[in-house]
Amino acid sequence: MGQVISPGDIVIYESTVYPGVTEEECIPIIEAESGLTYNKDFYAGYSPERINPGDKEHTVEKIKKVTSGSTPQVAEIVDNLYNSVLINGTHKAPSIRVAEASKIIENSQRDVNIAFMNELAKIFNAMGIDTRDVLEAASSKWNFIKMSPGLVGGHCISVDPYYLIQKAQVYGVLPRIMTSARRLNDGMGAYVAEQTIKCMNKKGVLVKDSRILILGITFKENCPDTRNTKVLDIYHTLSEYTRNITIYDPWANPDSVAREYGLTITPALPELAAGCAAAGTASEVPAAGAGVVSGGELPAGCACGEVSTACPVAGTVSEVPVGCAAAGTASEVPAAAAGVAAEVPASCSAAAAGKYDAIILAVAHNQFKDLN
Repeated sequence: MGQVISPGDIVIYESTVYPGVTEEECIPIIEAESGLTYNKDFYAGYSPERINPGDKEHTVEKIKKVTSGSTPQVAEIVDNLYNSVLINGTHKAPSIRVAEASKIIENSQRDVNIAFMNELAKIFNAMGIDTRDVLEAASSKWNFIKMSPGLVGGHCISVDPYYLIQKAQVYGVLPRIMTSARRLNDGMGAYVAEQTIKCMNKKGVLVKDSRILILGITFKENCPDTRNTKVLDIYHTLSEYTRNITIYDPWANPDSVAREYGLTITPALPELAAGCAAAGTASEVPAAGAGVVSGGELPAGCACGEVSTACPVAGTVSEVPVGCAAAGTASEVPAAAAGVAAEVPASCSAAAAGKYDAIILAVAHNQFKDLN
């Protein structure tokens, strides 16, 4: 930038940074490279991006953007520039540092909120209470903020809080809540894998060399981005016990996944239970983020439509008893951490029966919502 800038130019930054980066880190480099003087020969603006991957509603032209400039006059120019293309206008911040701070706390706040939901999910899982039912009840109060637990990956929410955490410590402040939230969210992938193993053990499914299907590897639903995906933590934890792990994700680029992570993803959705009705093969998938496997067999003598809950972790799915019709034998799954799946029913065709010992819904893509 310093090699191409001309006198009178305005440089506008949009990257998420801690307060002070634009003027303390970037501008001095431009000055050194160009020989120009800041706020005399050239100027700066800052307007952080607010892109939400996979969100078709809050697109660039429809969102409201924060703007700022290095002088009041430049701030007005920058604000007018963005207002010329935005439907919902702008919010002009009083300084670049304020604009920088506003963006980083947007992401940090969401990280903390999700961490709270994840902690609740872990608590209620241990107590045998369905987290989703709890959230539905609590959200009946007018000022309750309803959010969902899940995996926190990607290049924004799982990364940006560290910028502010580090900068805060420079000023002698230890941000305990943000630090704890990062630690908790970073551990959720391993937690999902551990709960999967726990449920398989309770059901009598041998974990060693078991066959596991993971649905989804992108960092969130309905987007192709796999950067810093926490599904990898699920995979690596389970791979300590078995190498028979299949990954399917219609959104992810197979070449990119192979190049970045050395993993192969299957190009087509594996056949889960050929010849069985959908209701008898797996659970209904709620769109909450990541999930755990659970299961419970029908007690001897129960009608096919009755379900017992042998696993208190996050909702249950019943194995279809021999001789029962496939339809109406699996229960809807109200998973605490997100989606779950069931063992292939024993009454399925020989080609599909027992193909997978466990199925984990790691990313709630729209394509997976029709799986029963």
